[in-house]
Amino acid sequence: MKVIVEINQRQEIVVWVHSLRQVRQLRRYGSVLYTSRQMKYVLLYVNAADAPDLMDKISKLRFVRSVELSHRNELDPNAGKAIERGTLAGAHTGADDDD
Repeated sequence: MKVIVEINQRQEIVVWVHSLRQVRQLRRYGSVLYTSRQMKYVLLYVNAADAPDLMDKISKLRFVRSVELSHRNELDPNAGKAIERGTLAGAHTGADDDD
């Protein structure tokens, strides 16, 4: 018996809110990953295929200021190491300074 596991692509949505009292209501749309009390935003983790529809639904909620997609999945996770090595395009190595 073969078990096939399908991995769903996930997407982070940044939800800016007026008040954090209603954060529990956002749980029905996805997993609440992080809540910032000072800046009043919530990181919501949802399936990538459902993200556009959920963004429309969430933006219509009364306590929501704005909704945007997170660009975290577009970042290179190894960029910091490449900068340290000086191999990242446009990275300044400091070896060719003319003082």
